Amino acid sequence: IGGVLINVLYNIQVKGFHNIMKPFQRPWFQVWVMFISMSLLIFFTPFIRTRKCLPSKIGQKQTGWGLFRFTGLTALLDLLCTTLQFVAYIFLKPSIWQMLKGSILIFTALFSHFYRKKHLNKNQWVGVIVTIIGMILVGLSSILSDEKQSQNLNNVPNSFEILAVVLIFIAQALQAFKVILEEELLHDEDALPCEFVSYEGLWGVFFLSFILIPIANIIPENKTFLLYENSIESFYMAFNSKRVLLFEFLYILLIAAYNQTGMLITQFSNAIIRNIWEVLKSLGVWIVSIFFYYALGKFDAGEGLHLISLLQLFGFIVCIFGLLIYTGKIKFPCLSDQFNLSG
Repeated sequence: IGGVLINVLYNIQVKGFHNIMKPFQRPWFQVWVMFISMSLLIFFTPFIRTRKCLPSKIGQKQTGWGLFRFTGLTALLDLLCTTLQFVAYIFLKPSIWQMLKGSILIFTALFSHFYRKKHLNKNQWVGVIVTIIGMILVGLSSILSDEKQSQNLNNVPNSFEILAVVLIFIAQALQAFKVILEEELLHDEDALPCEFVSYEGLWGVFFLSFILIPIANIIPENKTFLLYENSIESFYMAFNSKRVLLFEFLYILLIAAYNQTGMLITQFSNAIIRNIWEVLKSLGVWIVSIFFYYALGKFDAGEGLHLISLLQLFGFIVCIFGLLIYTGKIKFPCLSDQFNLSG
């Protein structure tokens, strides 16, 4: 639902400077709001409850200040992948980019194999390959679709859609490595999920407020329109629209709950299982997008049902089939032995 809210925000016309009406397409501002939301979970951490920041010691499990330093890397990866995704959201329909995010399973499997040394069997690799096929079908439906279902997609050329697809894949590779690192620290360091989420949020706010957003405000707008953002105007637009404030408030609540839940899943299972649920939630995003299009058309967001939607649905079904194979719900006895990519 958070992604659909982004799509809604991108389509809300808001008065900016000089009384010019423009869509609230503010990727940097939205990433900043996301990290603010994550930071709010600091109130549930031992640091706040005990009012003590425990020192870290070499050779012992990381807590307190040591854990906070470790989350700097995962926060940076989260920042990069989120920024790439938010730029891609401008040019893709919600169900398309959400389903393409299923590629995170592929990258997670590869990082788990080579980095965590958790080798997958042949049945699991078949599941990964089938998932790739499903995502290709979903991406193809975006390129073949002639009609754009929201205002901000009316005149987007196919080259920008292809670029957006590439950005999604790069973002998922970064996100997969981030989740693998989080799995390693949650399992090996016994960190609490609320610590991870809030510390990453604080790092993200720092990186954005003092490095990335100042750069985005001084680069030439006419040459790098995807990177430029006037942050003062972003706040001006946000506080000039009750709709924007409402959806931003809902977004903050959803992101905090989403990240906390994701960390809990990683803590009690592993990164691959967490990312399997990332793919499965695509069906919910598709349903919510359709609901927004037909029930809340005044926001000019979401997408309707068309003939090309059948290809999207088929691609989604193939992805689900691949996930069932990967998790062992569908088994091929001849593929049960372990397969080592390194030979």
